[in-house]
Amino acid sequence: MPLLGRRNKRGCFGLFTALLGLILAAGPVCSAAATPEQTGRGPENRGMRLFTDDLKRTRKIPKQIKRLVVLSGPAVEVTWAMGKGDLIVARSEWATWPPQMKKLPSLGSIIRPNQELIWELKPDVIVADMHFRKSAPFMERMGVPVVFLSAVHVEDIGVLVERMGRLLNKPKRAQELRAFVQKYMNAVKKPLQGLKPQEKPRVFHGSGRQLYFTSSSKYGRRVIDEAGAINIADSLPFYWQQVSPEWLVCEDPDYMVLSPNLAKYSYEVPERKAMSSLWEHAANRPGIRSMRITRDNHLYLLNARLGYGLRSFIGAIYMAKIFHPDLFPDLDPKQIHARFLEKFYGLKLEGSYLYP
Repeated sequence: MPLLGRRNKRGCFGLFTALLGLILAAGPVCSAAATPEQTGRGPENRGMRLFTDDLKRTRKIPKQIKRLVVLSGPAVEVTWAMGKGDLIVARSEWATWPPQMKKLPSLGSIIRPNQELIWELKPDVIVADMHFRKSAPFMERMGVPVVFLSAVHVEDIGVLVERMGRLLNKPKRAQELRAFVQKYMNAVKKPLQGLKPQEKPRVFHGSGRQLYFTSSSKYGRRVIDEAGAINIADSLPFYWQQVSPEWLVCEDPDYMVLSPNLAKYSYEVPERKAMSSLWEHAANRPGIRSMRITRDNHLYLLNARLGYGLRSFIGAIYMAKIFHPDLFPDLDPKQIHARFLEKFYGLKLEGSYLYP
């Protein structure tokens, strides 16, 4: 029995040695059991990368994006400003600027975007804003990553531009765009520093078909604050709330700035004649025509696209010139606007963004 035991041990040892030799000789095959990054199956080695969006969600996206659906209006404008607008294959219903966007198919409803169209277009990434937060899971079930990138307030522009620069692999262009925006915002902010509250005009900024307010402390119409004024709706409780002419008469603002709904103009920039008609409609509403703002010609229409997103800094420049003309004798908002469009979009300034 002992002799038999010894022979078995020697035989097992010899078999183990032989197997070990085979395993060592087949080293490359054994490496298949290593980590995904070592084997080339990790995201960085499959032509993929990790990207974190505004909601701190991390998604795997291609290193080089070739097809892009953009449902965020501000992100659309930044994409074109980066020189990457040709990557966009679909849009949201209201994302019709720059003009090239009108030629692209719309995904339709915020609640349930057209999944069949997403499947047909096969985008690499979908860029959305918070309006699409509930519908994002439906889109991601089709295997397309959704990232949330947008800019509501003027101070959000820099973050959006930087993140879109990373998404599109255009960091230098992003830096150039941020520098342009910051240059002119600094030109506005510096003269406004030190203004006392009593030196700031009280302003109502409304939007929509009727008269609505947007509280600048809670939503996007921060152009009023950035232009050195006080939004009279700040103390009201909701993001959006229809207000009556009686409320406006009681508040008696120094200025009224309205951003009319442009759905009937296909969200395009209307000509001056159309803006004049909209202005007359607002000025002749019951209660409004008797207010001080109408008598003093302090009722203005501002295109809604200058009230949020990338171009909101231009809206702030227009308004600062109106609210504080003595502080900005050499500031030409229209010239800055035209320079911006030419430099980053190759477009001429057309249509009426501000009236009168």
